Amino acid sequence: MEVKPIKSESDYDRALRRVEALWGSPKGSSEGDELEVLVTLVEAYEREHYPVDLHTSRGLDPAKSKSGTEATKSRYPQSQSPTRQPPKVSLTP
Repeated sequence: MEVKPIKSESDYDRALRRVEALWGSPKGSSEGDELEVLVTLVEAYEREHYPVDLHTSRGLDPAKSKSGTEATKSRYPQSQSPTRQPPKVSLTP
């Protein structure tokens, strides 16, 4: 396992490719340990270089909204509401 700090976009891309290759490795194995370390490094790099404000990225304004229901309503048309039940289908002829 040769893990190096992520200092550039090319290091970041290389780390992501390695994470993908290691994905699903058993916990406790050398590959699993490498995956765990790389994910920690990738997350730290992303926090610094690609910050995300979850409230604004989802259209929520915490000062105006007490819950996410307004954003949910705007994201899903009435016909695709996540709480809507699927139509019942009969499998008998």
